[in-house]
Amino acid sequence: MSLNAMENSRYKGKPINLYLFTFGDGPNDYYGYTTADTQIIYGGHVFETMPITRDSVTASGKLDKAEMTVKTDVVTGAARLFANWAPSSVVQLTIFQGHAGDLNFQVCWAGRITSVSRANGEVSFGAEPVTTSLSRLGLRRNYQYGCPHVLYGHGCFASEAAGTVTATVSAVATPTVTLNAGWNGAKDRTRFINGKFEWVDADGRTNIRAVLALVSDNKLRLNGKVNNLLVGQTVKVKLGCRHDMADCEETHNNILNYGGQPWIPTSNPTGIKNNFY
Repeated sequence: MSLNAMENSRYKGKPINLYLFTFGDGPNDYYGYTTADTQIIYGGHVFETMPITRDSVTASGKLDKAEMTVKTDVVTGAARLFANWAPSSVVQLTIFQGHAGDLNFQVCWAGRITSVSRANGEVSFGAEPVTTSLSRLGLRRNYQYGCPHVLYGHGCFASEAAGTVTATVSAVATPTVTLNAGWNGAKDRTRFINGKFEWVDADGRTNIRAVLALVSDNKLRLNGKVNNLLVGQTVKVKLGCRHDMADCEETHNNILNYGGQPWIPTSNPTGIKNNFY
């Protein structure tokens, strides 16, 4: 039976929801839950039976911030994503609506998780719809000394592979991590400040933290907890950038892609100026 027939029927409709939490680009970087009594496979994703509720979907016709709250058990995989620290990527939420026995589901809400809270054995996800991004101002290029490009991102084009070293964890005392001696190779270890620290956890997920400071030659201070990082594990540390010409040329050999304007005059050419002193 078609979805419209189910919706218009007085007695045959058996409404169910599918909740898809995605947190990466990998084929397994998702959690799927359904309000149905049995497991459902839809769109290449497996949705497990789980007690889960949500707010009503509202549509005012405006690009307002109509937030959605989803509640489920605190032991779910989606809840564990936020147990120690925020995930390294944005967690998207897509809610499908349909009927039991009919795989013709329709998206009734889509957005991203913005907050998480726990109380009385359940977790509440606060989410905002994708339409809120349409009301934001776009990025603007400023007239500035420093380079505005995101390191290793579009416009920067610095080689991420060339700026990456592989190291072994010697000790963990979150948020500090001690690496093996000589972990930086021939690179200046101070250049890794503001860089990235990456490792793959036991679930096969890539975790990313920023390097805030060097506590000592082999100890790094990161910007978040690393409770799932083990001693002896292999990690990747990537060079940072101060977004100035010196770092762009000497650290990354990428001066041709420098995005700043270093020759902005420091004195006002139309102002009062003494030519003799």
